[in-house]
Formats: sequence, C-alpha cells, structure tokens
Amino acid sequence: QENSLEAIHVDFMDIAHELHQKQSESKKKDRAKRRSQARRAIEDHQEKKRLEAELKEWWDDL
Repeated sequence: QENSLEAIHVDFMDIAHELHQKQSESKKKDRAKRRSQARRAIEDHQEKKRLEAELKEWWDDL
C-alpha cells in the first residue's frame, strides 16, 4: 500500500516537473518572438524615417 502511494507521489512530482518545464519553454519562446517582433518594428520605423529623409532631400533638390 505504502509503495503504491509513494509511486503515485513520484508520478505526480514527475508530471508537475514536466508541466513546469513545458511552461518555461513556452514562456522563453514567447519572449523570443516578442523581441523579434519589436526588433522588426524598430527596423521598419528606422527604414521609414530614412526613406522620408531621402525623399525630402530629393524633393528639395528639384
């Protein structure tokens, strides 16, 4: 009886640990995805500003 209870406890702990690991992985992937999206947004913004400046310079030269 006690051995089976101990086995159930060990199984429960294994499951809890596995769930924690999966949640940690998921959070890490989400953070990386958000960083990548933010980096792309910043690069897009900088490119837009650069193109606006070039267009303004070209327009002023006309």
